[in-house]
Amino acid sequence: MSSSATMVNILWRYKNHEDLTEAELSELRKWLEESPDHEDLFDDLSNSAKWDKEIAPLLAKDGRATWNKIQDRVEALSQSETVHRIHWRPYAAAAAVVILLGASWLIWKNTATPRKEETVSNERKLNDELYPVHSSARLTLDDGRIISLDSAKAGDIAFQGKTRIQKPDSNSLNYVTSSNDNSAPRYNTVSTGKGSMFLLILPDGSKVWLNSGSGIRFPVAFTGNTRSLELSGEAYFEVVKIKEKPFIVKTAYSNVRVLGTHFNINAYPEEHRMKTTLLEGSVQVSNGRDSVLIKPGQQAGSSIPGKIEIDSANIEQVMAWRNKLFWFERTPFNEIMTQVSRQYDIEVKYEGQPGNSFSGILPQNLPLTSLLSLLERGGNVHFTIDGNKITVRP
Repeated sequence: MSSSATMVNILWRYKNHEDLTEAELSELRKWLEESPDHEDLFDDLSNSAKWDKEIAPLLAKDGRATWNKIQDRVEALSQSETVHRIHWRPYAAAAAVVILLGASWLIWKNTATPRKEETVSNERKLNDELYPVHSSARLTLDDGRIISLDSAKAGDIAFQGKTRIQKPDSNSLNYVTSSNDNSAPRYNTVSTGKGSMFLLILPDGSKVWLNSGSGIRFPVAFTGNTRSLELSGEAYFEVVKIKEKPFIVKTAYSNVRVLGTHFNINAYPEEHRMKTTLLEGSVQVSNGRDSVLIKPGQQAGSSIPGKIEIDSANIEQVMAWRNKLFWFERTPFNEIMTQVSRQYDIEVKYEGQPGNSFSGILPQNLPLTSLLSLLERGGNVHFTIDGNKITVRP
């Protein structure tokens, strides 16, 4: 068993995003497995909202005294002789560990019962493994012309009125418009396919990162009293503040109104619900029935014609897609497979209702059989692969 001082040092370095050695990661895993109380402490340190609200202010006043208190807590836990049952739960903070290891495995713990053998039935040939796809992002111009953004060369790729459309690199698009463009409104649409992410820089300089399977329709020049656009799917926004021109994002479920701020919207049509998560500033979310103002660290969720509900958000989980990670927190398997199908060229069908849910963090670049094997370890679910068809069974 590691000394309390060693564990405090590892926790401190982990919290500060310093690289841990394989030996230190092993010590961290062993320490987490020893007791659910260790999990609780680890979760406290990993919970960004709690850290910012409760722990960071104490560190600002007296950093050493605060970490001495944390060390006292580690020592008290280490001295406890209570025998705890080890629960089967991956860690919400395991993403950093996954990245540090550069591997496809989570930090997790086994149940008291033996781990069942992997049961993924793979009917594909070994050299015909399924990997995440990368579909080309597309630009649809006002006149209906479609440009494949993967194959388009860097530089100016089109003109719309007085707006020049530039492609700086393979994964971004920049709109440069004249400040006195009073021509009739023209609308463009940028859409992403499976496994594709794309950066769009709007005419006002605001940045939009589109997740896979998403689309955004916007004017090539913001000439009116508002900056209004339409989103289907998921996107992260960093909006330039223009006080006299509010920025409005319309979805099938609600509208989001801001001046200048950073936020994420998840509004995939197949999920029948919109979630707006705020990182900086403030946003107003309305759906014709309710109108709410949310603060950083909060998430507003709504469906048609449901009430808007506000909850605290796990920002790291919400933004995991930007780091090409799956981040599941007690997520039902049908929702998991919806996310998986946005990265892989697969069809999913169900025979029965898979039990339980899954919590864990996994890279989005795994071979499909590896990903499904990891998911099987998390609950009462089994997968069969036949070509690009996946059958899910309890």
